[in-house]
Amino acid sequence: MKRFAPAFALALVTAAAPLARAADDAKDSPYYPLKVGTTWTYKVGDDRIVIKVAKTEKVGDEMTALLEATNAAKAKLTENVAAKGDGVYRYSAEGKKIDPPVLILKLSPKKGNTWSVNSKVDGQTVAGNFVTNQADITVPAGKYKTFTAESDDLEMGGNKVSVKYYFAKDVGMVKQVVKVGEKEVTLELEKFEAGK
Repeated sequence: MKRFAPAFALALVTAAAPLARAADDAKDSPYYPLKVGTTWTYKVGDDRIVIKVAKTEKVGDEMTALLEATNAAKAKLTENVAAKGDGVYRYSAEGKKIDPPVLILKLSPKKGNTWSVNSKVDGQTVAGNFVTNQADITVPAGKYKTFTAESDDLEMGGNKVSVKYYFAKDVGMVKQVVKVGEKEVTLELEKFEAGK
């Protein structure tokens, strides 16, 4: 019986190796794929914004995906995102921790889901109410059946903001509309590349 012990130990180590690697991955969702290398290219007016999952890193105790966004002028913005059992959360923005993390899409998405957020980022309040709806949309990358996460009463650092995210299965965010005062910015997906 002892001669099988090394083989049994090797089998345990081999079986545990994928589990150890998986622990280093950020949790994702079919509605927000977060494998390293995943890239979205968005059209924003006459400009382009490329968002890429650059790496995984911990924010507090949670393993998250670090997303880096760059435009033609090479300006870079970052945020940390991860999925949990009940939704997709934003953990930080520009290296500043969001406490508690902001729920940006309730899982499993269905029309009529509602939730509230009340967080702080660098001493500033992020608070409001969201609702999920459904929409069939066309963007430069194609036609998608989406679930939306939208808020008309979001407060961000003393500003009233209206935001609407469109999420498609196996792609993630395909459109975003943000309105602050009279200024409105729309991102529409041009290209999606899954990470490996």
